[in-house]
Amino acid sequence: MRFTSGLSSRHEQAGRPADVLLATIGRMPVPVFFAFLFLYQLAFIFQGLDFADEGFHATFYQEIFHDPSSVQYNFMYWFSGIIGGLWMKAFGFLGLWGLRLAGVLATTLTAYQTFRFLRQYINKGHLFIGLMLATMFISNDPKELYYNNLSALFYVLIATAFFNGLRYHKPLLLLVAGVLVAINTFTRLPNLLQSGLILAVFYHGYIAHVPMRTRIQQALLFAAGLAGGLLLIWFIMYSVGHWQLFMNNFNLLVNLAGTATGTAKGQAKDSGGYYSLGAQLSLFWGNYMISLRYTAYLLAFLLAAGYVTGQARRYSWIRRLLPFAGWLCFFALCIAVVSVTKNVNLPNTLLLYLFSGSAILIGGYTLLRGRNVDIRLLAFFGLFQTLSYHVGSSSGMFTAGVYAFWITLPLIVDWIYRLRSVQLSGQMQSIRGEEEEANIWISPRQLRHFRQYGLVICLLGCVYSSWNHPFWDWAEREKLTHSINSEKMRGIFTSGPRAEAINELLEASRNYIKPGDFLLAHDAIPMVHYLTGTRPFLHNSYPWLYQANVYKALLEQSTEEKDHLPVIIMQKVATNSHRGTHWPENSAPEYEQWNSVRNDILRQYITRYHYKEVWSNNAFRLFVAETPVSVFHP
Repeated sequence: MRFTSGLSSRHEQAGRPADVLLATIGRMPVPVFFAFLFLYQLAFIFQGLDFADEGFHATFYQEIFHDPSSVQYNFMYWFSGIIGGLWMKAFGFLGLWGLRLAGVLATTLTAYQTFRFLRQYINKGHLFIGLMLATMFISNDPKELYYNNLSALFYVLIATAFFNGLRYHKPLLLLVAGVLVAINTFTRLPNLLQSGLILAVFYHGYIAHVPMRTRIQQALLFAAGLAGGLLLIWFIMYSVGHWQLFMNNFNLLVNLAGTATGTAKGQAKDSGGYYSLGAQLSLFWGNYMISLRYTAYLLAFLLAAGYVTGQARRYSWIRRLLPFAGWLCFFALCIAVVSVTKNVNLPNTLLLYLFSGSAILIGGYTLLRGRNVDIRLLAFFGLFQTLSYHVGSSSGMFTAGVYAFWITLPLIVDWIYRLRSVQLSGQMQSIRGEEEEANIWISPRQLRHFRQYGLVICLLGCVYSSWNHPFWDWAEREKLTHSINSEKMRGIFTSGPRAEAINELLEASRNYIKPGDFLLAHDAIPMVHYLTGTRPFLHNSYPWLYQANVYKALLEQSTEEKDHLPVIIMQKVATNSHRGTHWPENSAPEYEQWNSVRNDILRQYITRYHYKEVWSNNAFRLFVAETPVSVFHP
């Protein structure tokens, strides 16, 4: 069997007729293109309200300079908290909408820095398409400024400095790359894995025939920058009193990972169950095996289409049926996607698998067989981000992983658009037992059609996900028109039932809590802290992230620490993950059973300290201690 393919050079590609969509995008002036990316993201930040993750980040920024101990759990993202806290000090009057605007700016800056980084090596039109896909792909994720979009921005800066330091033999840039890795480590603790980029020195040295002595010097420069950056950040954290809080949280994370036992009956899967080494390895392997499998399905379909069209040259009846069969397959796919994705974000999931599998296959091929040293080194930085970035995330590639394609997607698009033709030939046995030649040939014209239709489908999939699946608020867009009675929520709109439930809670809570009070918000409703200006009782606004045994221990520990028992707000509905996409009107009915272990722990606490329920609605319950003074502080 023989496989042949052809890649046009960048010079050849520039002189060939371009696809219509590619030509249209490629002719856009740079300012117009990035204005489009900015406005596309901006259009989606007005609708949808997530009470879990967005509240987790917003409360961190609200308290990091006021009472950092109350948000100690967030210190694994310390530097993102510093940036978010400074933004909130400067633009806090913009509320949650302002944090979302900051997220849009961070993503747009990431796209622009990637453009500046890659424009010398990738066709402008291909680069624009890759950046457009990368930006639109994440537009249904949390939109506010937070550790994932900041980490992506820092990684592109790291790759730029590291690449140019190796490519142009600039020692200072290697030092800068090391310092940036240190900063990114404290932006999101698992980013420490980016210290593994030191391997880029030896990979580049191998493919560019750099002397070993020079490679070692370059590696030491990067390591020195990393060590110096870590030392500098330690000094700053120690000086402002944040280091001990960071270490307290680090020890807690080690405990969570070390004692994780998975999901018991009646216990929601929590952070500890996901952060153990075994769980992370399982996530890594499972995510990428699925990605490769789905990408293989697509390749098999393309090869089958090539074979059928090849046979059409021999049989006229096949040639007449091809247009009808193509449109039938397309409409069947559209109907299947629309019917299945009412409660599942299938387009986003399938694109994630496709992008990941393509990154591994095309990136791996470029690393091993590429002819251009610069492109091979770029592929190394892109593939490193794609493969490593989601490690340490609770849901693998489905959360952090969507931010890992800034470099690989432009490279994938460039490789596919430079592919001229594909030919696969061999011998097969016919029904009569005779040997006959079997040829699969995908012509330049067919490849052009595949690229055009593939790009349109990918772009439509991104738009469909952004429009229909705002982060954990999946009501229809025309229903997301109701506001929250809070200055912090100006410009944010959600569904009528969700707005009503939240407004009732805010009105009732004013009788029992005031800004600056400690509050126990159980257990996936951290937005309550941001809206009320209260401090988390458990050093964490998002107790759902604790394992049940840790949750119980921290309840007692915090009760000993504080002078007064906190007011408790308890949710009655699921508010996070797929179970909480339509709360409160269509939330998961099995919430009580699904989260019964932690709920029972809180009920025992309520009974022990003589709390009484003073208010409730269809989504929340409010409890106040009959004797608010802690028993540990008579």
